[in-house]
Amino acid sequence: MKSNNEILSTKLLNDEFYQLLKSIKSSGSFNLIFVEHNKPSFRDEIIQKMEAVQHNSAVIDLSYNKIPTFYDFEKELKKKAKSHNIIHLINIHKRDKELKKNDKKFKKFIEGLNFHREQIAQLAPVNIFFWVLEYLTKEFITGAPDLWAWNSYLFNFSKPEDEMQGLSELQLIEKDTSITELNLPGTKKRIKNLIDFLKIKDLSELNNAEKLLSDELDNYYNKILLYEKIYNYLDKDLKTYQTEIETFNTNTLIQYPKKILVTKNKKEQFELINEYAGKLKEKGRYSLALEQKLKAKELLDSHENKIKIPKYFIDELANHYYLNGEYSKAKNILINYLLSDIDKSEFNQNEIATLYNNIALTYNYLGDYEKALEYHQKAYDILEKVLEPNHPSIATSYNNIAETCSDLGNNKKALEYHLKAIAIRKKVLEPNHPDLATSYNNIANTYSSLGNYEKALEYNLKAIAILKKVLETNHPSLAIAYNNIAATYLSLGNYEKSLEYHLKAIDILEKVLEPTHPDLATSYNNISLTYRSLGNYEKAMGYNLKSIAILEKVLEPNHPSLATSYLNIAATYYYLKKYKQAKHHIDKAVKIFKKALPAGHPNIKAALSWQEEINRQQ
Repeated sequence: MKSNNEILSTKLLNDEFYQLLKSIKSSGSFNLIFVEHNKPSFRDEIIQKMEAVQHNSAVIDLSYNKIPTFYDFEKELKKKAKSHNIIHLINIHKRDKELKKNDKKFKKFIEGLNFHREQIAQLAPVNIFFWVLEYLTKEFITGAPDLWAWNSYLFNFSKPEDEMQGLSELQLIEKDTSITELNLPGTKKRIKNLIDFLKIKDLSELNNAEKLLSDELDNYYNKILLYEKIYNYLDKDLKTYQTEIETFNTNTLIQYPKKILVTKNKKEQFELINEYAGKLKEKGRYSLALEQKLKAKELLDSHENKIKIPKYFIDELANHYYLNGEYSKAKNILINYLLSDIDKSEFNQNEIATLYNNIALTYNYLGDYEKALEYHQKAYDILEKVLEPNHPSIATSYNNIAETCSDLGNNKKALEYHLKAIAIRKKVLEPNHPDLATSYNNIANTYSSLGNYEKALEYNLKAIAILKKVLETNHPSLAIAYNNIAATYLSLGNYEKSLEYHLKAIDILEKVLEPTHPDLATSYNNISLTYRSLGNYEKAMGYNLKSIAILEKVLEPNHPSLATSYLNIAATYYYLKKYKQAKHHIDKAVKIFKKALPAGHPNIKAALSWQEEINRQQ
């Protein structure tokens, strides 16, 4: 009679194991596969069977006593990849246990995997099987989201154990030491409440409709993340906890996917998806928000009776494209809409001005500043006639004109309009309103451009004080504010402080934006300036190249931001004494600036100065 292990192994070879083998690719390409398991001995059995079939695998033990630092891991990975097409990464759970007293070190290692994912792929263009105990999967989803997104497959090999048979969901969760070690009064009761709260009526229906859902509900592990968000309530009394969980139930995004699934009326479903997109945008989750907005549009386009497109919808859709860095799409959809046969009588003058303003913003980001100013002026001309002088929309219009003046190199004019905007906003808005923070940030940037860095820092810090109060910790707008503070510290010569804030900004943006978003490129470009000032030219060049790789994908060939990036690459090559490469890039920068910007623009002068210096070295 076969042992239980032998029966499991035979079944494994027949189905899941066969799929595991099929996931292996030929050598020369990076292929990441995550494999969950619940027992190391069972994992080792599977690895042995793989080796028996493939004969070309190696194992790296990630426990802390074997691989103390990330550098040791990279060194070992490079060594193994030279002679093996399959590498098994095992025992990261041991690292977790060994570093329990220093949890930050463990999380830092996970974040290191995320940050150095491209380097890992280059060092090891092979099949990497990452074996993780089931409870650690959530650490990768939150701590290394970009690396997690790279996985080609996710397998689960969980060995049934007698003591785990027939347990309820609550009992299974209670066995998870990462939860139960809290050992707080009423924990069991509270966990049960959380499970009841998060339980989906029909999980299969939810899985079938996953395209409608945000990644918060895609799978069990992300459900777990949701109740972990509420875990900070566990040290409060049960009554307070129950009250706050009811509030969470009302306010959280979780309510939208559930409602969308059960709503049969198409119009109501459209309104829910549209509202869901708005909530995602508020939380800075721009790519998911755009995805939902396009689903709403698809619903409009496909509905048999044709739901009438609400007049606000196209403008909002354009804004979602804009926030995702897809500026051409934003501009085109707005202009086409204005030129279409829509009934203009449905729009009041304020709404027409908003459309003009949004077209102008897209021209701004496309680098056509003259056109942007034209549309901003059109918007202002309308608003001035129909609104009170202290209306917030007038302040917004002043702010937008100021930003375009700044882009055109007229910083004194920009400051004049920014001060008009903030004078209105201080009168009509609450002290912690985000629009006030926007004004403070923009004034800071203008003072910086005028060379008044102390004044710039003063306004930078006013802005960040507001944003920290009103935004979530990973909101993109917070990252942009950190970026601005970093730039000011750089100008003040405080390079260490500048680097600190740049790293804060990048940490947020890499988590919440798409890898090709222009704001990420801007952040990479800016941190390269700080590394260059610190004399770390190799590190600066690494970020320069990351920035240009994004910008060349998403911008038009003559965009000024592309020229700025080429100029910075040229400067870094100059300091590396690679003058031929420096000349190639500075010539490209000068050519674009001359074509895209008005004569006499400060950026043209800066580029010509660099060109002259680099030519002297030839």
